[in-house]
Amino acid sequence: MQNNYYTNKATGLEKWEAELDANPKKANSVFTWKNKSYETKPLIKEKIVFKPSEIILDLTSNWKSSEIEKILNIKNKKYTVVLNGKKQEINPANYSAIFQSFKDLNYSLLPMFDFKENTLIITKCGAFSPNFEELEDSNYLKKIKTEVKSKNIRAINISENTNQFWQTVKEQRYVSYFQTDIDQCVSLIETSRFIKFKTDINSINLETAGISIHESPEIKNIEQKGSNHLYRMFCFGKVLNDQVEIQNDTLAQNQYVELAKDANIVTPISSLIVLETDRDYEENGIEKNINTLGNASINNDGSVPEPHEWAMIIAAALLLLFYYRKQKLAS
Repeated sequence: MQNNYYTNKATGLEKWEAELDANPKKANSVFTWKNKSYETKPLIKEKIVFKPSEIILDLTSNWKSSEIEKILNIKNKKYTVVLNGKKQEINPANYSAIFQSFKDLNYSLLPMFDFKENTLIITKCGAFSPNFEELEDSNYLKKIKTEVKSKNIRAINISENTNQFWQTVKEQRYVSYFQTDIDQCVSLIETSRFIKFKTDINSINLETAGISIHESPEIKNIEQKGSNHLYRMFCFGKVLNDQVEIQNDTLAQNQYVELAKDANIVTPISSLIVLETDRDYEENGIEKNINTLGNASINNDGSVPEPHEWAMIIAAALLLLFYYRKQKLAS
């Protein structure tokens, strides 16, 4: 180790391994920016009572027979599938025959606008699905956008994946969405419960990392100075969380563009030009932003991320990749 960095000096494609001691201690770090503090806290989950009016199994080839059996074996519950555009009851006696009709499907597009209020959807996402841009001119998407949000539909995804369709449905808040495994899903159905993440106006949740980032007007003096990624991730999360409310409000959008500019980040409503040196800005006639966070750099305060900060960075990279793919497909 030199200057807090481990450097691999191998050349070419030599095989190498690195083994580091695990550090169970979590640093209580805070990043301060413009008279406000930003710090991470554990994500708070709340179990709320939810008695669904109907339970829809969104069957595809991603499901296993054993998973269907676990759900159908829950006592005193009724289940439905959507087959050829019509609802059909599924139970332990007929599920094997019904499942055969779904084994060639990689994804489905459920007619959620036809579902009852307080419906519970159990899905298992694969890697592929259409995105909203591909459905833009369809009556299906128009009805999703205008008729679903008021129905208080909740969805549980028992897969580790979230495809593009469900990712957008979740972010646009057409349904309340929770991702877990089959065992917790069964437990929630049995007890008529649903998981809700606690939120407030001064925090954003990073569900993938299991943490939230809180903004405080108090300047906290803590020995361990946090990474400026805390502020970048807070701003990115605020844009994602509020993009639904601001999409038709130009003034509000401008405020969030300024927020993204301050954090020096790319978001779904803003872009960013990054050049290496001041001379590059001068030669290209681009005015460099001042009094902003600036480019991420290895020399920034707190530039060596803690384990939970690596989780935030990975989550942000996945989100950026998702939006990049959406925009590329749309063009």
